[in-house]
Amino acid sequence: MRLRIGKQLISPVEFLPALGDHQLARRIDFEMVRLAVADLASWHRREIVPEDFRVAVNTGPAAMRSKDLISTIASALDEHAVSPSQLLVEVPETVETVDSETLAALRELGVQIAIDDVGVQFSNLERMVDLQADVAKLDRRWIPSLATAEVSKSEVLRALVDQCTTLDMKIIAEGIETEDQLQMLRELGVEAFQGFLFARPLSLFDFERSWCRSSTASFRGMTGSSPTPEMPSAS
Repeated sequence: MRLRIGKQLISPVEFLPALGDHQLARRIDFEMVRLAVADLASWHRREIVPEDFRVAVNTGPAAMRSKDLISTIASALDEHAVSPSQLLVEVPETVETVDSETLAALRELGVQIAIDDVGVQFSNLERMVDLQADVAKLDRRWIPSLATAEVSKSEVLRALVDQCTTLDMKIIAEGIETEDQLQMLRELGVEAFQGFLFARPLSLFDFERSWCRSSTASFRGMTGSSPTPEMPSAS
């Protein structure tokens, strides 16, 4: 999602924090869930994505604290006959007030859970255990340190990767812009990636034209140890 002001596109990183816990922020998150699920169902009907193709949706503090979150997700999945396992709900590591009942309800619903921005709060191990997430997304702010001589940061990043591996979480590194960064992360054991190296943010039309193929085609980044593109994520 991008905010258009004239010809300028504003990243959600820039404007969503300004909304904080405002009701509008919650409504935006819920609408993104509905749109993402509807788009996924459309792609499957037209057989332009693989059967196991997933989409990810970001959920901010307002949405995570809302009693309507679970019903909104369940309703969207039911309306469009989409399997819960094909939806990845991203929970910011910085959201401290996510209660166990909400997380338990998400797991019971069958959706995948990802911890976003891993490393922002030094990845408290106890909290990561409590979240019982399926995926960890390494925060992009760690990536530039790979190109420096700061051994301490590289070692911390390695420890983060080891920690996530111990918890049996799939790891996705965000913000990859160079082949060197990609290679260094692979050496650390990371197997999935996002960033401008693979794709810039795209409109729905451009995503379908550039990435979607027949249902038998393999997607670059969707399987194995290949990069994961930026776009199958609604934020």
